[in-house]
Amino acid sequence: MIILLALLVIVGIEGMVSFGSNHSYYLAMIFSWKNLALISGAIGSAYLPLTFITSKTKLSFKRLILGIGAGLGTFVILHGIFTKSLITLFAIIPLLFNTFLLYALAIAFIVAMMAGGSWITRKLKLFQEIRWQESLLTFGVGLVTFLILMQILMGTQIFYSVILRFIFVGLLVLARFEKKHLKIHEENLLACLESWKIERKNSKFWWIFGGLLLLSFAYYFFNFSHSYIPYSTAWDANHEYMYTPKVIAENAWILRGNLGPAGGMPYLWHGFIAFFFWLWAPVTKVLNIAKDTVAVNLNAFSGVLVLIFGLGVIKEALLTFNRKNENEDKSQTSFLLGWGLLLLRLTSGMGAFLVFVDNKTDMGVLALTILALLGGLIFLNHFQKKGVHTDSKQSLKYLILSWLFFAFAVMAKPTAFIDAVIFALLLVGFWLNTTTLIGGGIAI
Repeated sequence: MIILLALLVIVGIEGMVSFGSNHSYYLAMIFSWKNLALISGAIGSAYLPLTFITSKTKLSFKRLILGIGAGLGTFVILHGIFTKSLITLFAIIPLLFNTFLLYALAIAFIVAMMAGGSWITRKLKLFQEIRWQESLLTFGVGLVTFLILMQILMGTQIFYSVILRFIFVGLLVLARFEKKHLKIHEENLLACLESWKIERKNSKFWWIFGGLLLLSFAYYFFNFSHSYIPYSTAWDANHEYMYTPKVIAENAWILRGNLGPAGGMPYLWHGFIAFFFWLWAPVTKVLNIAKDTVAVNLNAFSGVLVLIFGLGVIKEALLTFNRKNENEDKSQTSFLLGWGLLLLRLTSGMGAFLVFVDNKTDMGVLALTILALLGGLIFLNHFQKKGVHTDSKQSLKYLILSWLFFAFAVMAKPTAFIDAVIFALLLVGFWLNTTTLIGGGIAI
């Protein structure tokens, strides 16, 4: 395995050197003073939410939202200054208004999905207890239910904006009634940050955690500002990933028999994009922000979902493969290393390209795949008597959830089937108690 990893690193470095030599303009752009100023501005702005977290005042969900909003508002102004897109100082006012409007819409969508997921999981009695793992899966349940509903509306030709607004407002009203049950999910989120806040004086890794948290906020700010555009800037999105949902939204249904776009049922994540195209269409002129901008910006938010879900999978995977005698420092080091690699992936050439330039659906598909991995890893931990000790029937629910998320990921993009096969190899390896299939699955 070590030899294989070394070969992969060597081949990767050689590929990057070859790519850089043939695409020198990319390197020139990355190391330009403007881009370095934007990166520095994003990191500097990310310090604002970090101060909200580390302050002596008890952290609350409202304070966290305000802190992130303050950092985001600061960066969009810096972005406008560095890119010279602010014509006058007066332009800051509409810029901030639109920024906070999009930010509030993203928060409202998260709350709506959590409310729907919480209601469904409670009625089905899916979980015996609610930990941070179940909080992520609850959001996932709400999200895939929403996506399936969008498919039904498009397929039955009733994808009207009034129906979409009714659904969205209805989910927010449901959140009001689910407030008591949503409280535990809020506490799970804040507990992760509060534990670092309490232990940062004693842990020798606190500064690494703080640095990665800073870079995570910076990634969101950079993500937001570079997707705050009325259209994608590359071919694939403008001819398929953003264009097809827009055609469906503007016609309120699928154009059956059409030889061009939207002639048949779209992939699952297209419903997410089409929803924001059509949701915003009636108020575009009133609020002076294009529906295309809303759809592009909210689709780019899928990169943030990948980051959040990815951290959950890293944590759970470490529990799965952790040795009984492994000390806490080694576990923390592994988690921080995984966090750093995840950020590196999201900010790498292809990771950034998928949301900053060619606004595709790949990050949304990856978010569903990661949720599938999370459910499967929880099942494996139950199987190995790690984590929560529960009966086999309860453990089986996590496996079923895992394969459902894999199915939805494949519906979003067929290539996700490869991930399902690889994870199946991992499961078979654990069942046979052999490292061959486990190593093969991880290597692939």
